[in-house]
Amino acid sequence: MKSNGFVELENTSISEKESFKLRREIGLFPAVMLVIGNTIGTGIFTTSGFIIKELKDPGALLLVWILGGLIALFGAISYAELGKMFPRAGGEYTFLKESFGEVFGFLAGWISLIVGFSAPIAATAIAFSKYFLELFHLQTLEVTSKLLAILVILFLSFIHMQKIKIGANFQAGLTLFKIFFLFAFIFLGFYALKKI
Repeated sequence: MKSNGFVELENTSISEKESFKLRREIGLFPAVMLVIGNTIGTGIFTTSGFIIKELKDPGALLLVWILGGLIALFGAISYAELGKMFPRAGGEYTFLKESFGEVFGFLAGWISLIVGFSAPIAATAIAFSKYFLELFHLQTLEVTSKLLAILVILFLSFIHMQKIKIGANFQAGLTLFKIFFLFAFIFLGFYALKKI
């Protein structure tokens, strides 16, 4: 690969180098919803019970989430600055490649794929399936929960294999749903705190 980012092809009929640009097909609202959805995550819904069990104080739980939010905000600001410095598609791969070289970009890409994306998707799907089955008081085998998690992943993959606008709008809807439950979660937490 040459330093200009083009791959030199030998013995081919291609006479000109071609460059491809990603098309901007989603609007501002779905883009903002994608960022919010990725920032909020599902951890607040799945780990709060474990945290309150250790801290034994709802106020301390709220403080932990506020501090965690501030730390996440610093990370988001850093990503925004990197995006401004390197305004190209590729995210972390591009940031690390440009800063430290291609090897770091390559390794980060694979680590992100395996650890940063695949593992959280699997964990979230398993958590969803367990909560979903518990919602209907279904006592099932572990394999049933995992099978439901696999079906959820396949369904969401199918949605996102359609046009990008369909996937972005679907994600925006899920994010609005998540925001609603987040505010309900906060409201009910304060309501429960008043009763203590």
